[in-house]
Amino acid sequence: MPEMPTHFRFPRRPKSDRRNHPTGRGFRSVLRLTLLVAVAMIAMTEGSSAQTTISIDHFGAGNAFRPGGSTAVRIRIQSDLDEPVPGIVQWETINGDGDTVVNSRRLAIPARGGQAVTWLIAELPSRSSAADLLRTIWTFRLFEFEDGVRTREISVARIDPGAALNIPRPVEQTQALAMVIGRNNAGLGGFDRVRGFAMRPGMNEETIVVANVEPGELPDAAAGLSPYELIVWAANDQRFLPSSIDNKPSIEAALRGWLERGGHLVILLPATSDPWRLGRNETVFGELMKGLVAIREDGIPLRDLLPALSDRASLRDAARLQPMHRFDPETLPAEWRALAAVMPPKAARTSPDSDDATAIVARRLQAAAEADSEPILYAVRRDVGQGILDVVGIDVADPDLRLQQAGGLPKTSIFWNDLLGRRAFTASGPTLEALKTDRRLVTRPSIDNLGAGEVISRSVGLTSGAVGGVLGGFVLFAIYWAVAGPIGFAVLTKLGRRRLAWLAFAATTVVFSVIAWTTSRASSGGPIEMRHVTMLRHLYRPEGAVNESPQFDLARTWFSARLPGYGLVPVELGGDAVAGNRLDQFSPPPNGLAQQFPNTDRYEIRFDEADRQLVPARATSAEFVADWMGRPAPADDAWRSTLKVKLDDPVRLERHAGEQISLHGTIVNATGLALEDIYVLVVFPRRTPTSFLPDDAPDTTLPVVLDDPPNYGAFVALANRIGPGDELNLRTILEDTGRPVSERLRGKRSLATQIRNTFLEPASAAAADGFNAIAMGNAGLRLTDVERRRYLRMLSMFHMLPPPRLEVKENAGAVGAVAFHRWLARGMDTSTRFSEPGVFVFAAVSDAPCPVPISIDGTRVAGEGLVMLQWVHPLPPVLEQLARPAFRAEDEAAPTSAANEVSLDARNGVASTWR
Repeated sequence: MPEMPTHFRFPRRPKSDRRNHPTGRGFRSVLRLTLLVAVAMIAMTEGSSAQTTISIDHFGAGNAFRPGGSTAVRIRIQSDLDEPVPGIVQWETINGDGDTVVNSRRLAIPARGGQAVTWLIAELPSRSSAADLLRTIWTFRLFEFEDGVRTREISVARIDPGAALNIPRPVEQTQALAMVIGRNNAGLGGFDRVRGFAMRPGMNEETIVVANVEPGELPDAAAGLSPYELIVWAANDQRFLPSSIDNKPSIEAALRGWLERGGHLVILLPATSDPWRLGRNETVFGELMKGLVAIREDGIPLRDLLPALSDRASLRDAARLQPMHRFDPETLPAEWRALAAVMPPKAARTSPDSDDATAIVARRLQAAAEADSEPILYAVRRDVGQGILDVVGIDVADPDLRLQQAGGLPKTSIFWNDLLGRRAFTASGPTLEALKTDRRLVTRPSIDNLGAGEVISRSVGLTSGAVGGVLGGFVLFAIYWAVAGPIGFAVLTKLGRRRLAWLAFAATTVVFSVIAWTTSRASSGGPIEMRHVTMLRHLYRPEGAVNESPQFDLARTWFSARLPGYGLVPVELGGDAVAGNRLDQFSPPPNGLAQQFPNTDRYEIRFDEADRQLVPARATSAEFVADWMGRPAPADDAWRSTLKVKLDDPVRLERHAGEQISLHGTIVNATGLALEDIYVLVVFPRRTPTSFLPDDAPDTTLPVVLDDPPNYGAFVALANRIGPGDELNLRTILEDTGRPVSERLRGKRSLATQIRNTFLEPASAAAADGFNAIAMGNAGLRLTDVERRRYLRMLSMFHMLPPPRLEVKENAGAVGAVAFHRWLARGMDTSTRFSEPGVFVFAAVSDAPCPVPISIDGTRVAGEGLVMLQWVHPLPPVLEQLARPAFRAEDEAAPTSAANEVSLDARNGVASTWR
């Protein structure tokens, strides 16, 4: 058998055939050239898009962010376009229903080599851990935008903030935020976190201080600054001068808008310069500070200022002179009022005959009242809309001042409590460590979350209607299935018409489709249902008061509305044309909504139209939150006003001999609705004692701290409702007989005692019963109406709540120690105004129409729900009573023995004794 060949070779084609065949070399060359040209064109087309890049360098103002609220992001666009074009940039976020929210802003995109910088603002969802949002991938898109249409996508970026070169700082939703436009924290560090502790002991809430922020790096919209309750401006360095934004009016307008909507701006005047050019209207906020004169002093002994700065009288240099600015109360413009002062020392006195610390403080205050010297007024205040502007003449951001005492100046609570309306004592890190070592530190108080998201969600929910709709749809489907299936088939069988089964099935389907359509149209054609919870604040302005700003009220409203039909439905905030009103979907803390819709959609929130949205509707309810300022919207006879003062009986405090004081005035209920659960709080002009230590006490010693609000005052809960048009005579509020009371009021009607009894005692009793730790007020807890109102009131005066106990006896348990955490409603806290005299009325209105004008699908919807009214009536200060007394003269011996423990009330929170 012949051997098989190892390979086969096909016969060669003749050359003449190869020359004319389409796979010849020439054709292949042309084909390759064509492909190369096509690839090059594609590469050139895509290259221009790919090389236009989007990056972020600030995730949040000051590069810090907090979940559950508005957050500003600064975007940089590096262009590679051939020519400048109009564009629109957008940040895509996910709301609680699972829909994509397109947060957009128009801008001009430069040509190749140019850079565009702008800010976008979006609502971040609630999260129990802020760091989770660092790992979220955010999508940013850039489009060319012409004639109101996105014509082409230029660039897209998916950005992980946690992988950025400048990683933003996550702030928990239960922490406050303060910003310092300056090179250090200006003495606010005592409110911030302390190393070695999960939460700072002795405080309800930590305040994260973001310092070293330059003015030019601020967002250009008030909403971008809304996470911050406080901004301190220390212009003692070239980088932080107000003139740096003289040519950036949008940033000044953003600061002004944030201030008018309840912000608190504190300006620290540099000791040796005047970058603000006070009184001359030549720089930022010049209009607000017109006519204000600060008197420069170069030779004030620092020891004379220590009562405003520290709880100790010792200094590294006892003879140091401190430059500062003071104010003359006689020449203050009408818009300004005295806020904080110190009393210079008088001649030396004999040593006290008692070592009881409380008695010593009382004698110091009495001596201050009898002193002949004039107080040194170092801080003044004015209202700007609903916000506050303070100008302070002691530059506590000066590094040289900080070095003048061991542990640093100022002591946070001593200096800042009087300005910010706080009452928590801020122990230093070494003091806390010493207490922890001695096993006398309370490190794990029970936590009351003040209802968290449940305080809102359960009150505004429209679940009953949704359940009825789902149940009705299920019943209709069941009837349809029965008629089209077994019942129809049985009827046709009985009639001998079984061959018509398919025709009968089709006819049944058509009939029930018409019924379903008619029912859905009928159910969506009626009035739109809405329920709300609203916190409304009115800042009373006496007739003839000097103020350039219009009289607007401030409101935070949460509402749930049943959106009609399917598709996009307009939801809008109305009222006065006030910039900065914002509408967002509500993400209830701690972690938002538990369920999302499977059929997700997209909608847009434009940067300059954040008060209106076209939101997806699914014939069910959606929850929203609105930040609003304006005049309340009348609904029938309701909300034509709030509370009014009777013209012939204005609200006033009168002082009497023997340090007695009385309240006068008549308030009229002009809401058109019945007021319930009424609390009347009166803040007196006189300051409460601050903590102090003898000079020879160890650095880790806790001073005597009475844990009082900044000023004395009274707190009265009224038993009766006040009907529409009824009057409230304030003369009997302090004393049933109308007689004067002590300016240092203590006991059952005092401000400190009643706040403790009303708010702390119920929480302490629950904690002592074992209803402990993070469960209190958390998700899943069903609140009663009484508890809901109490929590909303606590949110209205959060920094006036007693702080948790700091110290116990060695190895003793802190049973009943409670720390209050808040998750929402930060902008509705009135505590800052408790540092000056005034009358506060807190009242509830049930089943009330919403005072915020809300339109849904083009129709004004008033709805019904709960309104928590805050009415604030400022009163003039008394300079001598707000001045802190001077420390004792050198020859006054400081007591070294322990204070009498019997004289101290352990319920005063962080009260301690000298060791």
